[in-house]
Amino acid sequence: MQPAYYGGLLVNTLVGSSGAAQIVELSVGDANTSGFAAFEASKLVRAAFVNLHAWLASSTGTRPTVHIDFGGRTGNATARRLVVQHADDTSNVTFAGQSFETAGDPTPKGSVVTENVVLSKGLDLRATE
Repeated sequence: MQPAYYGGLLVNTLVGSSGAAQIVELSVGDANTSGFAAFEASKLVRAAFVNLHAWLASSTGTRPTVHIDFGGRTGNATARRLVVQHADDTSNVTFAGQSFETAGDPTPKGSVVTENVVLSKGLDLRATE
């Protein structure tokens, strides 16, 4: 599958399956990073953040990150990452640890990988993540 397919998976996960999600854009303090929250029955149920800083195969040095601060919130959340090594890659992309790259077979390959996020510590997003 092309990398855009994974973007669709991310959006589908944010919207959810209830049909009741209200999506709002979040201010994250970085012009190249987008954030969105999904509310259901006035309760925050999901959020998605995308770091649009392009990290290309030709990029050198340390891959930059953007820190997402959750404004003093406490508790934990579960994250699923959309991972690509470089913005110009057309393969080796995963969403929550799973790949959809087998030709003619739309079923995911690999185990689901989630990450525990301590909200008081925030979240770091690498460029192109």
